[in-house]
Amino acid sequence: MSMFANSIKLSLFTNIGSPLTIAIIGSAPWMLFSQRLSLALLTPLALLTALMFSDRCHDKNFRIRTVLPLALLLLIQLLQIHYGVIPEASPNHRTLFRVLLISIVPLIFVICQKVTIRNVITANVLVLLVGLVVVEGTLTVLSPMKSEQNKWSDLASQFDESPKPETSPTISMDGQHRLTTDQPKSFTQRVFFYGGSTTFNREVSDADTYPSLTQKLLNEEAGAIKVENRGTIGASAVDLLRFLQENETDLLNTKKGDTSQGLHRGDIVVFYIGVNEAKNAIVYRDPITRLSLQFSTFESASNWVFKHTNVGYSLNNLLAIGKASIDENNLAEMKLALDTAESFTTDRGATFIPIIQPHVFTKSDPFKYEQAIRDQMNQFPDEIDKVYPRLADLVLSLDNAADARNIFNNLKTSPYFDWCHVDKLGNQEIAVFMSKVIKPFIIEASGS
Repeated sequence: MSMFANSIKLSLFTNIGSPLTIAIIGSAPWMLFSQRLSLALLTPLALLTALMFSDRCHDKNFRIRTVLPLALLLLIQLLQIHYGVIPEASPNHRTLFRVLLISIVPLIFVICQKVTIRNVITANVLVLLVGLVVVEGTLTVLSPMKSEQNKWSDLASQFDESPKPETSPTISMDGQHRLTTDQPKSFTQRVFFYGGSTTFNREVSDADTYPSLTQKLLNEEAGAIKVENRGTIGASAVDLLRFLQENETDLLNTKKGDTSQGLHRGDIVVFYIGVNEAKNAIVYRDPITRLSLQFSTFESASNWVFKHTNVGYSLNNLLAIGKASIDENNLAEMKLALDTAESFTTDRGATFIPIIQPHVFTKSDPFKYEQAIRDQMNQFPDEIDKVYPRLADLVLSLDNAADARNIFNNLKTSPYFDWCHVDKLGNQEIAVFMSKVIKPFIIEASGS
């Protein structure tokens, strides 16, 4: 009975497990480096079919067992290329991609036709996966990702001028967006604050985000003005434009009688930007970044691995080598997004205000704690110093733009939890700045 069970296991391994493993391995380049993933998924199916067909025809002649499956594989790959699987690139690079992708799968098929070779490869892959699981478990105990997250709080504890984080900040959502407290029940005008994590501001409770603090100031100074927090973690100007177009569409396109959406005449749209745009504009010429810039599917897959696994996180840190440069296309996309957001807003009778935000490297006279943050970040601050003035020039070239880079210069303590996220004290300064910037437009709108 035991021998029979082992025979079944070996048969399943040989007839299904090993062809499936080889099919996944052989088609990985197509799935990672193609432009159309849905078409690329045909490759593992075709390779699996070819291997299983070859196994079933082991007693047939060479033409049937080998040439026919090879012809099928080549035909499918040529069709994939014809329908746009190869990513956009220079003619030479596109030719190289074609040659590499077309040759990989047939070569693997020919090599792995022999069951013994295929089983050896599959067994080694399984051993490798078990090893990765063991390494992941070990790293989970050592917790390099958690250590990185705690790095800034550990650093802050060494300096008296550092901010004291909230233990459990209250974070509430109003639909899809962070709740803004103290909003008036009735209002004549609205202010939308669009930004990234520095606007969402999960480091503090609802009442202490800068949109909520700005709401309190406007309640005292301007009357019936409603503030909305449109912060989205990780969002850049390009993302904010999309959110603006999706969330604040023309009032005529909203449901009848629904005035909670749609950009109204007299509304104010603020883009509080800079830090995410700066990070996106810096390109580190390490192998992973080079591939990510060229292949969007590879970028998504690698980002997931680096973000959710300790092995990937550690590997990404090891590979983070190479000289950094500024991505000119990224800067151009940011400028286009700002111009489009401005026209989208003004065409609807609203006001657009882009604001270049502060970060710890814009401090004119940093505290020792803030200098320590800079020292912890290797070459990153130097690259930010290069790109940020250019970002600021792009932002400040627009009408109504404002410069917030120096608003923390006179504080007696540091508001920074890390290089860009701030505490309640920092948000109070931002709120004062915001109320001053938008107040003239509120007066004009109220009087019109």
